[in-house]
Amino acid sequence: MSDFGATSPPTQPPGWYYAEGDPPGTHRYWNGAQWAGGPQPVQIGVPGAGSAQHLVEPAGVGPRILAWLIDSVIFVIPAVILALVGVSDELLTIGYIVLLLIFLGNQIVLQGLTGQTVGKKVMGLIVVDEVTGEPLGLLKALGRFLVPTILNFFCGFYWLIDYASPLFDGRNQRLTDKMFGLTVAPVDQKESFV
Repeated sequence: MSDFGATSPPTQPPGWYYAEGDPPGTHRYWNGAQWAGGPQPVQIGVPGAGSAQHLVEPAGVGPRILAWLIDSVIFVIPAVILALVGVSDELLTIGYIVLLLIFLGNQIVLQGLTGQTVGKKVMGLIVVDEVTGEPLGLLKALGRFLVPTILNFFCGFYWLIDYASPLFDGRNQRLTDKMFGLTVAPVDQKESFV
């Protein structure tokens, strides 16, 4: 017996299950040892409803593209301005290093801790773990950035395939997001599940 009077599923692997004693039409996450969080409504008519694989429905491709453009502008416009101003090579190098740190901070640190880059925040999107519905965390954010970078080094068109894959995927996921079990979701939907 655990929180809210729900009995635990005997020796079940982690996942979403109906807990005895919870209201009908709900499920909660079993982490393999105990219930994590309270009952959540089951999404009726949603592919995979009630399974650990589809806690939230994905955001559309359009808002994701706009978020990516906003994040790119944050880096590209200052870089172009630096190049055009005519500063010394040393200052140009320092400026580019600062911009790179800002870019990495946005893509890894900010996104890892909050699930949002500046562009995603503006567009009302969040990157969440498909199983828990929580922001991706620093390690997955690092992996989400490094895997495409490394694969692109060996296969020069991986980024193209990765960024185009949401156009052809039923859940609008990048290949890299599939590797890490992540979904880009609208913020308002994510808040209703966590």
